[in-house]
Amino acid sequence: MILEFSRIETLEGVTRTPYNQYDSVILPLKKYLKDNGVDFDINARVTDIDFKDGLGITATAIHLEGPDGRERIIELKEGDACFMTNGCMTDNATLGDFNTAPKYKPENPMSGDLWRRVAAKKPGLGNPEPFFGNPQQTNWESFTVTCRGNMLLKMIEQFSGNVPGSGALMTFKDSSWLMSIVVAAQPHFRNQPMDETIFWGYGLYTDNIGDYVKKPMRECTGEEILIELLHHLHFEHSQEEILDTIVNVIPCMMPYIDSQFQPRKKADRPQVVPEGSTNFAMISQFVEIPEDMVFTEEYSVRAARIAVYKLLGVKNKKVSPVTQYKKDPGVLLKALKTSFR
Repeated sequence: MILEFSRIETLEGVTRTPYNQYDSVILPLKKYLKDNGVDFDINARVTDIDFKDGLGITATAIHLEGPDGRERIIELKEGDACFMTNGCMTDNATLGDFNTAPKYKPENPMSGDLWRRVAAKKPGLGNPEPFFGNPQQTNWESFTVTCRGNMLLKMIEQFSGNVPGSGALMTFKDSSWLMSIVVAAQPHFRNQPMDETIFWGYGLYTDNIGDYVKKPMRECTGEEILIELLHHLHFEHSQEEILDTIVNVIPCMMPYIDSQFQPRKKADRPQVVPEGSTNFAMISQFVEIPEDMVFTEEYSVRAARIAVYKLLGVKNKKVSPVTQYKKDPGVLLKALKTSFR
């Protein structure tokens, strides 16, 4: 990320999609896959994976639990491949609303528990404990604000000097929650009504008491989080007028959202295709890819490519290498100049 250091205040190097990333990235991918025969089994929970006894790593069955609580088992045949997401940073995310605080429930993270069961069966499958064992260190809370009209967005634009979609995130450094907001280009969702505007924000220290709303962030309703934000923007004198335009404020509590950044031993993150594997790979932000950095779309794509190319024997394509900006004299010089600004 040394390339981004010299332009960190604008996030110029971050590619922005026309809409939110679900509408812009996930839905087109899903349509492409569905058109090519992929069967999406939703509302199902993977509870365990069986492996062949003895040396090596060969997945033999996937255990699923449906919405009715009934278990199904998918037996893997010769030539099948099993790709597992070993950890999800949105595990145990909970939503609130304008009048309700989200529940903070860090117990039994679904993907972390699955990873624990799988890692206990074979060596070389990593260790989820550093990532999913310290929710007090890995949690933060986001919130999405929906408004009728654009009055609040215009006020934020005047305050920051940034047209929606043009600036970096705005962090309130004196906030006890360390709040930030991001105002994307409008509309942010494909089906967003023309008379509504949307932005989102987050706070990193959810157990701290607010500066204006005297409660921990994680215990606040959507309305209380918005009021805290309006005070940091110095809009408190227009509070009632602004609240009259609010459609909803949805807080989202995420106990493991920073888990991929936790201190770890090298062996805690498994190889994408573990040593000795014949048909099993792990793809996530919790696998080991030398020189790459987690929390990026590139990391997810690179992990998937490594898994597919290796397990399926793809010879005519190569995984794009990580660009070594830390060895580029021009990039290093810009970073050095920035550090003395």
